[in-house]
Amino acid sequence: MPDLQMATLADSATLMKILWFITVLALLVERALSLVFEHPIWTKMENTFETKGFKEVVAFALCWIISHKAGFDAFGIMFTLPPGRFGVILTACMIAGGSKGMLKLMRDVLGVGKATAPAKVTRRAGS
Repeated sequence: MPDLQMATLADSATLMKILWFITVLALLVERALSLVFEHPIWTKMENTFETKGFKEVVAFALCWIISHKAGFDAFGIMFTLPPGRFGVILTACMIAGGSKGMLKLMRDVLGVGKATAPAKVTRRAGS
């Protein structure tokens, strides 16, 4: 395990690319799986077998396959290390976690996409 104080971090542009890539990938996986998860056959199976939490397992499995086949290790890229099993698994977890969490991180923590609210125009009486 590398010493985090001595690790070479990727530049901020690379980090933003990683965040955007994960967010877009999460959104695509979410939409693709919604086709399956919202289908009447899946809903019937879910109600019949009481398979709570199985959607997350399916989402993780798909994200792991994508990350593994692509060799996508966000943590390896971030710390300028070669792709590793653990990094690919963590990357798959982040993608499976969904786009909502990534968008919230980017909006709230990084300030990306925050629009300033326009000033309210108030009318004075008699004008």
